Amino acid sequence: MKNIILIPTDFSKVCTEAVHYGAQLAKRENTSIAIVHIVNKESVSKLENKNNPDEQIQKNLEELANQVKNKYNIEVQTIFRKGSIYTTINEISVEIGAKLIVLGTHGKVGVKQQLTGSFAHKVVSSSDVPVIILPEGVDFKDGIQKIVFPISSTANVRQKVGWAVQIAKIFNAKIYLFKFYETLEETRLKLNVVVNQIIDEFDRNDVDYEIQNAEKGGNYGNQVLLFSKTIHSELIMIMSSPDKLNYMFSSYDEQIMFNDNHIPTMLINPRELLTYHWY
Repeated sequence: MKNIILIPTDFSKVCTEAVHYGAQLAKRENTSIAIVHIVNKESVSKLENKNNPDEQIQKNLEELANQVKNKYNIEVQTIFRKGSIYTTINEISVEIGAKLIVLGTHGKVGVKQQLTGSFAHKVVSSSDVPVIILPEGVDFKDGIQKIVFPISSTANVRQKVGWAVQIAKIFNAKIYLFKFYETLEETRLKLNVVVNQIIDEFDRNDVDYEIQNAEKGGNYGNQVLLFSKTIHSELIMIMSSPDKLNYMFSSYDEQIMFNDNHIPTMLINPRELLTYHWY
């Protein structure tokens, strides 16, 4: 993968916020961004100059790119294509070697109503790279100081460790391991093995962390979100579990992705033979 952060836009407020969010990540990492607009009937209908839609789109992209370049002093490329939003975004991601997608969305309501939000499930579920779901109105001026890292006994949770380490080191952030309450002795032992492996990696990389235990009973997702809200976390990192056939997620995934606390979520799809690196 190259050092490129891909950010789709429909030129709405939340997508523009996503561009600035991604630009700040890129500046911290000394990398570049690609601002992408997918042309379809809905996007063309919103353009001021209906007679030359391609020209108008390019003008809008260049204006946004110049604004970002001047503000953050980073490299910005612009791309627009005709096609299906969710499939084309991931095709471009593969083509340019993107390492991360930042997707602005209006939340769960936006899954049905907004240009990018309506396809959030499909973009995330088919992506080979992590996707940050960015709700509207996120204040990123202080960067990422606190990362909530939900953890259960599933082995694939290790796949997000590299990303957690790299983001924590870039922002000097603290990671909060939030352990699922396992009722069976066998799974508790398995969870402890996973936790020990993870904290060994954190120690090796001099990453600050803290372990929190979920309470017995109750909804784990609710506990994750309540804890994240209490400590004013700027990012929740989860391994997603999408149904790729129907582009559906578990209730837990949806609960975290479209949380009412407006906390950005990084989702990483499990890959058997793929290791993710921020660098």
